[in-house]
Amino acid sequence: MKTIFAKQMESTFFPVSLDNMGAQFSFHLENTDKHSYSTGKTGRLLTNRHNHPGGAYGYRLEVGGKVFVYCTDLEHGECLNEKVIEFAKEADLLIYEAQYTPEELPKFRGWGHSSWEQAIEVAKLAGVKKLYLTNHDPEHNDEFLQKEERKCQERFQNCYFAREGDENLI
Repeated sequence: MKTIFAKQMESTFFPVSLDNMGAQFSFHLENTDKHSYSTGKTGRLLTNRHNHPGGAYGYRLEVGGKVFVYCTDLEHGECLNEKVIEFAKEADLLIYEAQYTPEELPKFRGWGHSSWEQAIEVAKLAGVKKLYLTNHDPEHNDEFLQKEERKCQERFQNCYFAREGDENLI
């Protein structure tokens, strides 16, 4: 577990390494996918390896009858990855990367990212209740993103582009 977290916090992905976080961490891996959280509720935390240069993982947290799925740094290829659809199945909230528009995606094959169109298709096929899109291309300004968000909401009503300061998403 420590290796996974440390890898995700290398300079390629994050500006501060795990060893420089200013805290002491203890990592435990049990022989079960059920864990007890500080709320006292029992739940499951599942991971799914994504297609991304350098590696990446998605996370599915099931607790208290709610399902939260986080999928970023993910490239599908020519068709949607069925494992990703199954991983997001019936999520109350899916936070999903949408780096590119459908028109931009073909120019960036191999970069490890998705389009908002792919995210919406995954959400529909998985029966997701609410979809938040993140990992926006830094070349896209706020006006452009707002226009794209409206396009997305025409296809999936409960779809939003993540914004700084968003809270209470479920």
